[in-house]
Amino acid sequence: MALFKRCSFCVVTGASRGLGREIAVQLAQGWSQQGVQSDLVLVSRTEKDLQAAKADIESSSPGTSVHVIPADLQDLSAIHEAFSRCAAVAAESSKKHEQFVIVHDAGSAGDITQPIVQQTDPSVLQEQLALNFTSMSILTSLFLSRFTSGERVVVNISSLLAKVHLAGFAMYSASRAARNALVGTFAAENPDVRFLTYTPGPCMTDMFKSIADSSHSQSTRDMFQGQIERSEVLTCRESISKLMELLRENRFENAAVIDYYDKM
Repeated sequence: MALFKRCSFCVVTGASRGLGREIAVQLAQGWSQQGVQSDLVLVSRTEKDLQAAKADIESSSPGTSVHVIPADLQDLSAIHEAFSRCAAVAAESSKKHEQFVIVHDAGSAGDITQPIVQQTDPSVLQEQLALNFTSMSILTSLFLSRFTSGERVVVNISSLLAKVHLAGFAMYSASRAARNALVGTFAAENPDVRFLTYTPGPCMTDMFKSIADSSHSQSTRDMFQGQIERSEVLTCRESISKLMELLRENRFENAAVIDYYDKM
């Protein structure tokens, strides 16, 4: 997999800010530095933020065509339409794509202000599962069904909380663990596709700051605030640079789960 040496069609979800935006930025930079023209589709809820990300990427990475698709991925009825718009971009492009990539970053910590025993509204829990798990499953299936030739790469942005349990993260942890298991099954059924689950470490995102300030759990707030005070929190750029290195070197076992702190 010569990630940055092939004309690519790439979809990044959760791409308007934080880790998702940084992923889109560094992918575009990688292709631009190699002089490779590619199509990059940014999917997220807020069009204003998507347009800002698009402008930044196009100004810093000439040759990459950036497309934005506003979509609320917790609304399951909108997922097929969102993917149809992605597929239309690929079909209408003048580029001859040799590689197809999808990076799943969209997700939410959910309601961190109350313990799980108080979260009994089925519609709220279903919305969180829809965003964190179901939409990722459906989009991956649609992606692999639509793009059947060339190199195909699926990246799942996960969390250490998929296996470490902290107060305030019941639904988030469960959905991340489910995503990791799902990737393994996709890989078993599609051995010609490259899959990677990446755990980015503690990163200074809006989600991280919200947890540090607003978690119902004092111990969780103390943990997150302590990491900030001790300067243990990574920048998005630091973490995603490791992801780009992993993809560029392409030495990982298929469907591997790799943490930022793991040795290469």
